[in-house]
Amino acid sequence: MNSKLKKRIWFIFLNGLKNFSPSFYAILLSIIIVRFFTPYLWGSYIKYNIFIMSVSIFHTLGSKEYLLKKYSSEPSNLKIFFSTSFFSRIPILMLCIIAGFILYPTIPFFTTAIIIISGYTCNSINTNMIYEKKFGTQIIIEFIGFLIFILCVLFSNTLNLELLLLFYATQYLLKAILYVVLERNLFLKPLPAFFSLEYIKQSLPFFFIAFIGFLNTKIDLFLVFIFEPNETIAFYQIITNLFIVIQSFSIILATPFVKQLYRLDKEPLKKIEKKVLLYSPFFIILCLLLSYLIITHIYNFESNILFYVYGFFIILPSYWLLIKYFNLYKKGQELLVFKISLKATILNLVLSFLFLKSGYGPLGIILGSAISGLSTILLFKIKKVYE
Repeated sequence: MNSKLKKRIWFIFLNGLKNFSPSFYAILLSIIIVRFFTPYLWGSYIKYNIFIMSVSIFHTLGSKEYLLKKYSSEPSNLKIFFSTSFFSRIPILMLCIIAGFILYPTIPFFTTAIIIISGYTCNSINTNMIYEKKFGTQIIIEFIGFLIFILCVLFSNTLNLELLLLFYATQYLLKAILYVVLERNLFLKPLPAFFSLEYIKQSLPFFFIAFIGFLNTKIDLFLVFIFEPNETIAFYQIITNLFIVIQSFSIILATPFVKQLYRLDKEPLKKIEKKVLLYSPFFIILCLLLSYLIITHIYNFESNILFYVYGFFIILPSYWLLIKYFNLYKKGQELLVFKISLKATILNLVLSFLFLKSGYGPLGIILGSAISGLSTILLFKIKKVYE
């Protein structure tokens, strides 16, 4: 095995570990809270956590995908792109903090502000670390943050939502400080700090894609929030979170090669896509079997086998459409991705709601998401992506 191949495999492994670790931490945290405290507390935490994830979509403004594309095409201007992105989004960050205060008045403002600001800082710096392939550093920082969080939870005699979120804020703040210290060169002179409407305009297509993608993957959870109690929310989130973990593996495999994927011509991209189409279904099935064992033997939940059948079709688009996304971004066709994603999201919402109200419960919501996933594949299939 030559050194170049070894290096690639090492990058894939580190990036996989880096991307998988947050999901693993979330699963471990859910097991601890459900088993040692209550499913109700986990359901309450998930409701708040979804809010944090939602505002993150807004204050990030599609910066990750936009910056990775710009860094790949103009690496000499990396620092300028970072600075413009970081400072242009600060007004949106302030609005997100205000929204947290309005929507969650019972949660201390200080806690919410720390979580949102720390998340903003971590996400901003993470994009540069992804581009520079500093996956090992990211793994260490995330591990330190989670270790602090989980130790606080385990050594807490009585745990409520307010205290749990305080622990969450503490570990997030620690991670943000570590990121800033280790990547302080990003903030040192010469660093032009200014607000750019042009940046906002250029990043909006990536924001719309991220926002619709977020809705498409979370619309089922929003419906469960509205119509089901916290205990059901906890159960449903744990199952669907395993699906999201499997989906994330597609990005894990691709991230170390972002620069190369953006620079490849259509023929090499088509060859890569054919291999993904062929092998990914087998990988998904193996992961779903493992998910079933986790649900039944670790959480001790009983679940219908149809959850996993429908889950297959929810996960499949993440693999089959991955190369198409890169090719469309490369050609500046973000609007096409947005339009198709919007149609799929609307279909997901309508079907999931109808199945839920027809008495199928959470399983009906999963079915709606599965049909939406298949529809997304079909919509991209009829588009001549490589023309």
